[in-house]
Amino acid sequence: MLIIVSKILFDAFFDVNGETMADIKKEMMGKGKEIAGKAKEEAGKAMDKPGMEMKGKMEKMSGKAEKEMGKLGK
Repeated sequence: MLIIVSKILFDAFFDVNGETMADIKKEMMGKGKEIAGKAKEEAGKAMDKPGMEMKGKMEKMSGKAEKEMGKLGK
């Protein structure tokens, strides 16, 4: 019985590639930041606001880094 429960918990925590749910969450959160940053960057360009554009670029790069960290499992 204990082995079955352990297997169920293990399968719930790890996907088929061995990534943890935390890694997947980090990857998804990074992608969200990347998309939000791109939107902010484009809005800054459209409204001719260089500060907003720069903040968007920084957020986009931060999101890319977070996404990659999630892929690497760190």
